[in-house]
Amino acid sequence: AHRPQLQTAPPTPQQPRQHVPSSAWATPEVSAITAASVSQHTSAAVVSEERALSDVASSRSEEEEDEEEKENGENEVGVVEDEVDEEEANCSVSWADELDDLTVMQMGWLASCSDPFIVHPNIALRVVWDVATLIFILTDCITLPLKYCFNMELPHVWHIISTVFFSVDLALNFNTGYYQGSVLIMRRAWICRHYLRTWFTFDFIASFPWEDTLPL
Repeated sequence: AHRPQLQTAPPTPQQPRQHVPSSAWATPEVSAITAASVSQHTSAAVVSEERALSDVASSRSEEEEDEEEKENGENEVGVVEDEVDEEEANCSVSWADELDDLTVMQMGWLASCSDPFIVHPNIALRVVWDVATLIFILTDCITLPLKYCFNMELPHVWHIISTVFFSVDLALNFNTGYYQGSVLIMRRAWICRHYLRTWFTFDFIASFPWEDTLPL
């Protein structure tokens, strides 16, 4: 069978590219567009630079404000400490002062705890401790004559417990406030001075284990 030959169109001749001179682009419209783009880039750079400068200035101002706040806080703390020192100086009481002639502020200063380890003499725990002390004292008053007269004594464990109890009581008395008249005193220096001048010697002699240290 005879196949018909396909006829292809002849190639169109390519026209040579025309060289457009650069002067052809230099029209007023192109120049205006170029100037507008340049001005936009310039304004964007200026805006970014201004933002950076404003950020630096704001950070510096924040740092300065923080420093001023710190200085003001330190000054306020110093003023408060000075006021507290002046108030304590006005409220403090010396040993030679008469407790009957104290002001309300001075009595409040004596009744305020000098440290958190001072115990009020009327709290429930201290009252229970005093009752236990009374029981130990009565027990010793009964058992000691029986021991030396009739050779009857409690177990040695009771003696150890009694010695430990009175030793703890000796230390606790240095941390317990007291009443002098109607004035409550909760200052450690006053408590130690009062206890050393009153009951310390008797309590030390009564609580020291003389039987275990001295041969009888």
